[in-house]
Amino acid sequence: HGVQMWRGHIRYAETRQLSIWARVEVAVEYTAVVAIRDLSADTPIEAGSVRLDTRSGPVQREKAAVCIEDVEGRVLKRAIRAGAVIPISILADAPAVRRGDVVTVEVQSGPARLRFEAIAEKAARDGDFVELRNPVNGKLFRAKLSPGGRALIVIGAGHRL
Repeated sequence: HGVQMWRGHIRYAETRQLSIWARVEVAVEYTAVVAIRDLSADTPIEAGSVRLDTRSGPVQREKAAVCIEDVEGRVLKRAIRAGAVIPISILADAPAVRRGDVVTVEVQSGPARLRFEAIAEKAARDGDFVELRNPVNGKLFRAKLSPGGRALIVIGAGHRL
């Protein structure tokens, strides 16, 4: 763990060299965000469930989060155990809408506007298409999620639902 074999040579004359092998252990000291308790995937991270910690050890392949603001409010793509360093590569932005959330839907067709509420069938982020269920008739439809947890459907001229 962290031990490597370095190979090289020393040139001590114009035409002479000596091969050298060295077994080295490279260790670095770094600051990283560490989980205080077990953290599950797809759950927003709270500031109280992580802390900054100074560690030393071999060079890490994955870049770790270095400040609490990097992880607060974001979600993990996979679960992390207590005491583990949180790599940036497994962090994702929290969805704007989760399954079961009520979403305000606005339908635009020329000057006409229709606004109603629907229930999200899946989690989605701003700008994604989200599958929604009309609570009145139970039918599913898709709409683009706008900032603020609103869904927008624009019907162009000559098009029908």
